[in-house]
Amino acid sequence: LEEVVTDYAVKIRTDCALEHAGFLATANRFLDAGAGPRILAPSLFTIDPLMFEQMPYHVSDWFQFGPTPALQRYW
Repeated sequence: LEEVVTDYAVKIRTDCALEHAGFLATANRFLDAGAGPRILAPSLFTIDPLMFEQMPYHVSDWFQFGPTPALQRYW
């Protein structure tokens, strides 16, 4: 992520594959919602702190997409 120069970036695990850009249709609905830049992540393997595992802020690392500066700050 340090070398990315595009406005947006994808962070994906090396054991995962991106087969198409279908996520962009969903991303367009959420990236501009609310205050500040958004990082989109799947609910799959994002732990709900109100459920069994009490791990707040445990966001899935399988796939993340958002403005490059936001991803760089997060990681």
